[in-house]
Amino acid sequence: MSARHSGRGTIAPTQQGRGLGKALVARTEGAIRAAGGRRVYIETASRPQYAPTQAFYLGCGYRQEAFLPDFYAAGDGKLIYGKAV
Repeated sequence: MSARHSGRGTIAPTQQGRGLGKALVARTEGAIRAAGGRRVYIETASRPQYAPTQAFYLGCGYRQEAFLPDFYAAGDGKLIYGKAV
């Protein structure tokens, strides 16, 4: 299976903490696995305001695979997380 890009996904702040994000990630991973995929990559910004997002990915079993400094702007790099499915 070739690589695919899914775009952005967010859970509304009023709905966070209810397990919806983890369920969405698990369902997406299952679909990727069913289609023959073996790895999933997720990316986010490195700015401090994205620390909750970074912690979420780590909590879902992802590990940081790459850091691209100043990707979005000076002082705002791209973090890439990966996980085998």
